[in-house]
Amino acid sequence: MRLPHAVGAAAAVVSTLAVLLPTGAAHAAPGATIALPVRDALTALAVQAEDRTGYEHIKFRHWTDADRDGCSTRLEVLIEEASPPANTARTAH
Repeated sequence: MRLPHAVGAAAAVVSTLAVLLPTGAAHAAPGATIALPVRDALTALAVQAEDRTGYEHIKFRHWTDADRDGCSTRLEVLIEEASPPANTARTAH
């Protein structure tokens, strides 16, 4: 199974954080490279609820259907960059 691009990018960010985020980040010297387990790096990340204050779909007019094929630019990009599903077809022996 291939991972979508976003998951791969997230994995890269987590890997980077594993090196850059110490458990006691306040005590690290600026620019210092500190290694720690990914689990500890993830625990150090702040998690907050999504805030959509001020979001208005109308402000994003660039998601148009310029070629009038029924797909907005956003959908066309998602289709273009989507990974095909893993081949699950079984071959006869």
